[in-house]
Amino acid sequence: VLPMGDLLIHAGDFTNMGSLPELTRFAKWLDKVTPFYPLGTCIIAGNHDMSLDPDKNPEYYLLAQSILTSIPNVHYLNDSEVVINFEGRDWHIWGSPVTPAFCNWGFNRGRGRDIKKHWDLIPNNVNILITHGPPKGYRDSGLGCKDLLNAIEEKSELRLHVFGHLHNPYGSSKID
Repeated sequence: VLPMGDLLIHAGDFTNMGSLPELTRFAKWLDKVTPFYPLGTCIIAGNHDMSLDPDKNPEYYLLAQSILTSIPNVHYLNDSEVVINFEGRDWHIWGSPVTPAFCNWGFNRGRGRDIKKHWDLIPNNVNILITHGPPKGYRDSGLGCKDLLNAIEEKSELRLHVFGHLHNPYGSSKID
């Protein structure tokens, strides 16, 4: 059971291997739950969601994306932004599925210049950031991304960073 809220955010890995049948099952579930969130749903892919990665599946990643984006009020983010107005304020939400290279899964990039170019795309006025992987030093079991940490330290309007990828340690942290 999901808690009630204004906006549902999913930080990726909604499939095991990224097959279209898995993605379709997730999309059916998403179609059922999104109407309960007045502002909709923001989702990014994760390294397991390989059907959405153009490098891993150039023949059908557009079809995979269309399965998600055909659902009303679902915002699929892939190094992109959506602006959602809530109580008279525009919230800038930016998301990326990219993670440092890990076992040849989807959306993997080499550390350094290869991954930094994705983090350079994060707008300065971002309020909510959704990434699949964590920044270095935050619930990352030593696997976080230093370049992501450097990028978010510069974002003075950032109020929430949602990420997944690692199974432990999970939870939340409040940082001044």
